[in-house]
Amino acid sequence: ALRWAQPPPAKVRAGEIFNVRVVVKNESTARWPALGDANHRFRLFVGNHWLDGAGRVVVNDDGRAALPTDLTHGAEAEVPLSVAAPRTAGEYTLEVDLLQEAVTWFGLKGSPTLRQRIVVEP
Repeated sequence: ALRWAQPPPAKVRAGEIFNVRVVVKNESTARWPALGDANHRFRLFVGNHWLDGAGRVVVNDDGRAALPTDLTHGAEAEVPLSVAAPRTAGEYTLEVDLLQEAVTWFGLKGSPTLRQRIVVEP
């Protein structure tokens, strides 16, 4: 599960790089290894996309931040994520999701993502 540790800003400038803080909670029964397997494959990351007003992806896979530690069932970690606002002014949705490298985005498998409307100013 994902939740905002602190809500993102309501307005940013086009192309502005800013940080968001997300809390990740492992609600599954499996241990989530921060570093993946012995060869560091299958690492877990928090990442984001930008959606337009119709919900279409306009920037895919913008920023990524690795989990700071393994998460067992019920464990939580706060993850800072650096994101870059779209370069064109308008209203967008910042979508934050979990990703297992070389496997899939959790949202594509039915897990809820975090979404926040943000106005991008010129």
